[in-house]
Amino acid sequence: MEPTWGIEGPDFLNWYVGAGCLLGVSVLLLRLFTGGLLPFHRKVDPHTLAPLELAYLSGGPFHAVSVSHWVWTHQGSGQPSPEERRFLEANWHDPLLQAVGALARHPGSSPKACLADASVQGELSVRHRRLARLGLLRSRAVMHILKALKWAILLLLLLGVMRIVAGAINGRDTLNLVGAVMAGIVAFVVLTLKIPTITHPGIRVLRELRRENQDLRPDKVEGYSGVSPFRVAVGAALFGAAGLWVAAPAYASAMGVPAAGAGAGGGTYYGDPVSSSISSGSGGSSSCSSGGGGGGCGGGGCGG
Repeated sequence: MEPTWGIEGPDFLNWYVGAGCLLGVSVLLLRLFTGGLLPFHRKVDPHTLAPLELAYLSGGPFHAVSVSHWVWTHQGSGQPSPEERRFLEANWHDPLLQAVGALARHPGSSPKACLADASVQGELSVRHRRLARLGLLRSRAVMHILKALKWAILLLLLLGVMRIVAGAINGRDTLNLVGAVMAGIVAFVVLTLKIPTITHPGIRVLRELRRENQDLRPDKVEGYSGVSPFRVAVGAALFGAAGLWVAAPAYASAMGVPAAGAGAGGGTYYGDPVSSSISSGSGGSSSCSSGGGGGGCGGGGCGG
């Protein structure tokens, strides 16, 4: 009986398990080195970050633009209050705030429209690169590599399923290959199902600042009553979309700010840095595993 696809079962199984282990270990090591999980990763002083950097960290590009837009259009007033003016003056050097402000002055402007602007996109890219250099976010290049490895593992699993089907049709024993594929599926779920853009140092920064600003937690609505727009902006920056929904629900509804994650925990940025998506996962819940590679090693059995 001819071997399936012209490759003997044990040879295919050894190759398959080796490829799976190589891909799985590559993902694991890349997540460890870029996720701030190793002892030599430096610590960042949370107080050195500007409000809009915190907004980007907690909710991603769209949230950073939303907070900027809210500052400019607070209560629909064309003339900012003294508190707003002080906030703008203190952060006037922030190019992102300037870029959004240039668009927010126009009637009918919205965060989504600002997000589509080339100058705003450029400033968001600068912001992401700075946070990545600080180790608080994974860089775009790293996220692209992780995404490519994810697809490579998925294709390897598909190849294993195809080999199992072909082997079964050919009357071959595929039990060990089935075990390898099952182990690969577990590794795929553990290692690649959710790869947050935010790193563990980034999560620690948000946690520390959230502890220092408990009065601005979204579940403490009274914390937003009578405070300056600066404090509201800080609360919205720290606690994600939830902060804007509590501070200005009419604005958040009209401007399409996602309502997901509007609880006390706020939001943490799990999105692709190339897009403007925002995940509503709880702050600091990123998964990091110490699992193995893409398949378990059988003892010389058949791979179809």
